[in-house]
Amino acid sequence: TGAQMLAITGASTQCAPHEFHALAQAFLGQSHAQRPPLPRVLITGSPQDDPGLHHLIEDIGATLTGDDHAAGDWWFLDPIAPDVHETPMQALLRKYHLNAPSLRSFPRERSDERLMRAVDRARPDAVIFVTEEWDDALGFDYPTQRDLLAQRGLPCLFLPNQSYRHPDRLDQAERIAAFLMGAKAPQTEGALP
Repeated sequence: TGAQMLAITGASTQCAPHEFHALAQAFLGQSHAQRPPLPRVLITGSPQDDPGLHHLIEDIGATLTGDDHAAGDWWFLDPIAPDVHETPMQALLRKYHLNAPSLRSFPRERSDERLMRAVDRARPDAVIFVTEEWDDALGFDYPTQRDLLAQRGLPCLFLPNQSYRHPDRLDQAERIAAFLMGAKAPQTEGALP
């Protein structure tokens, strides 16, 4: 589930690589129920370091296929690997100076391109944009990104000004359920990759 993947991502930032690899292999070795071909959803925007929104979306009946934010898939997009011309410290500096997981990237087109790559990976039927009450960076990017997604036939829901500490889950659930009822039927069938 998306909530499980968020936990896996969080663990990857806390464990030594060999410990994380062992935990991931153990998790993958377990049997997991296949999810039916429900609407596939990508979340983007402010970091979601709590699984509450993920559980809410999945309880409504959608399948989360991507976390396009700083606490999600971004951790795995640009692995740190020094090339022959740089030291490990230079590789770290390059990563966190040029490619740090953050909503704020310049030029803005980099954010648009990153979102489109996330859509290519996640193959969603709908996209949910979420911003926290004090994080207005995405608000400037949303109109352009919404239009780019519309060109691909993807409906979007924008949930701005969400409380970080006390999000209104009932309001979120109502808005997301209504949105997903209007979103087009899933394009894919069978088990998720």
